[in-house]
Order: sequence, then structure tokens, then C-alpha cells
Amino acid sequence: MNSSNQSEKTNNESFGDANAGGNRSSVTVIGLGPMGKAMVSAFLNRGYKVTVWNRTSEKADELMTKGAIKASSVNEALASNELVILSLTDYDAMYAILESVSERLYGKVIVNLSSDTPEKVREAAKWLTERRAWHLTGGVLASPSEIGNMESITLYSGPIDIFEAHRETLEVLTGTDYKGEDPGLAMLYYQIQIDVFWTAMLSYLHAFAVARAYGITGEQFLPYVSEI
Repeated sequence: MNSSNQSEKTNNESFGDANAGGNRSSVTVIGLGPMGKAMVSAFLNRGYKVTVWNRTSEKADELMTKGAIKASSVNEALASNELVILSLTDYDAMYAILESVSERLYGKVIVNLSSDTPEKVREAAKWLTERRAWHLTGGVLASPSEIGNMESITLYSGPIDIFEAHRETLEVLTGTDYKGEDPGLAMLYYQIQIDVFWTAMLSYLHAFAVARAYGITGEQFLPYVSEI
């Protein structure tokens, strides 16, 4: 084993036991937009104990009626579980929430399902490593209504042992596709697929607009565009 690998192993071992222990039937979810709420519901439906936190705390009230536990602070949310799932607007939101409580990140597994660039993802992974936490990148290729369906897919990258240790829990949300150790890879795959998606969606809307301008209804055009 070379010195860099030995150093990495030593650093990983010093974090705690996130790849070998912990309560596999409990999880914290931070961020309760439509996607975060769908994830919480999926966990609750599978019997998980779920602690939730959102900057607008009222968003947790409906989930509490289903059995979720609302944390009164980010500190409490982090303290509740080893596995913490972030469903936020972007990675800047992660820093806004976690920077002030970074001392609480020791030993935590942060699964960030927010969208951003591969470069920002790598920076965030380094930032969390410096605070003795693990980072798994996730790119969710599903809408909120598709959460809880194994036919949907989330792309992941990061430490393979951490991914495997929590894979069963992550597969409550969707099927998983592990892309490699580089934390930026899952986000890169995610972004280039989103690029194809939005380009296709814009061309779809443009085609319907042109058809309508020449008197072709959506009903008339739909069979042809569906075949494409």
C-alpha cells in the first residue's frame, strides 16, 4: 500500500464507523420541497424512523401527521442519525445550512441529492472530508411522483464502501446506479442527461407551436411525435 492510500485509510478509520454500523432503519432528511417530501414519505411507508428539518419549519407539519419527527434545529437533525440526506436547491444551500454547525458533521454520511456542477460537488466532498464526514453524490433521474419506485434511478458516486453500506436504505427511494469513486461523476452523468432532457422538451414544445401556427392540432400531431 502506498503512502497516499495508507493516509486515506487512516483518515477514513478516524471518522468513526459509518461504513459498518449505525441504525439502518432510521434516517434524517434535510430539505422538504416536493422531492424531499416524497423521499420522507417513501421512507415512512417502509417503516423507517425519519427525522426532518427545513428552513421553513411549517413544511414538516404534514409529514409529522404521517409519523416523521421534526427536529427543532439543524444540530438536532444531524444528531439524530448517521445517515443524512440533503434535498436542496443547490450546493450553496448546503453550505448555508451546515457551515454554522460543521463541528456536528463528524462521522456523518451526507448523501447530497441536490443539483450543481461536478466541480462544486468535488469541492463539497473535500469540505466534508476535512470535517471528518463522508459525502455521497446523488443525481435523481426521477420526478417526486416516481420516488419509491425501483424502476426509477438515482446515480451515485463517492466511496464505494460507504455506498454499499447504505445501499439498501437508498434503494427505498429508487434503484441505484453507482458510477465510481470520483464524487463528481454522478453529477456529470446527471447533468448531461438533463441537458438531453431539456433540449428534447424545448424541441417538443417548439414543434407543437409550429404545428399550431399552421392549423395542426396537438391531437393530430401527437401520434407522429410519440413515435419519435
